[in-house]
Amino acid sequence: MVNKLARVGALLVVLGVLSGCELAAGQLLAMFEFVIEPQVVTVEAGSDVNVRVIIKPLTGITLSAVSVRLVSAPVGVSANPNPITVFTRSDWGIAVASNVAPGTYEGIGVEAVSQGINLIPVTRQTTFTLVVESAVP
Repeated sequence: MVNKLARVGALLVVLGVLSGCELAAGQLLAMFEFVIEPQVVTVEAGSDVNVRVIIKPLTGITLSAVSVRLVSAPVGVSANPNPITVFTRSDWGIAVASNVAPGTYEGIGVEAVSQGINLIPVTRQTTFTLVVESAVP
């Protein structure tokens, strides 16, 4: 077991060096997979919708949470900034104001940043498409 942990630690140092991160004593690099489902989200203007956020650690290092935020969205589109629990499929609320024009908004960016004690923050990004429909009077 100790030998296996030493190999994992050495791998993390190599990953840190390759990614340009300098690891201080006791710091860990926690890699994770980040997925948004569905990839195409449909919502009426003036409403909100939940999407599924899946966070899966890849290195076996414990992440306490991952913060998720929109990084490129049309004016009037916002999201719940709460941290997402790791190893679960969490609902993440996206709100669309009534003044957002109907249409298809491709490439909306979402950023996830790992959080935890002695962890170097790791950032992952993904995109999704938002289809805004006219509000029904």
